[in-house]
Amino acid sequence: MLQIRAADINISSRSLSRLFRKDIGLSYVEYRQQARLFLALKRLAQGLPVTTAAMEVGFSSLSAFNNLFKKNFGQTPGRIFDAS
Repeated sequence: MLQIRAADINISSRSLSRLFRKDIGLSYVEYRQQARLFLALKRLAQGLPVTTAAMEVGFSSLSAFNNLFKKNFGQTPGRIFDAS
């Protein structure tokens, strides 16, 4: 995806990656993960099942989503949203 965006603006993906980190403070991958987590949180808060929320926002597996969620929030999504 980064390569496509870089080609769109006629710079190398490496240059775009450096600019992204400089301006946003995160790598492109980190930014994309945070954006997906935020979208998944919204869906979970609406009552969607964890697997559905994870797949809808682009995670390739439930375990990848659960690991990143736990890394960022200290608990799995099931523990947070089952308790509410």
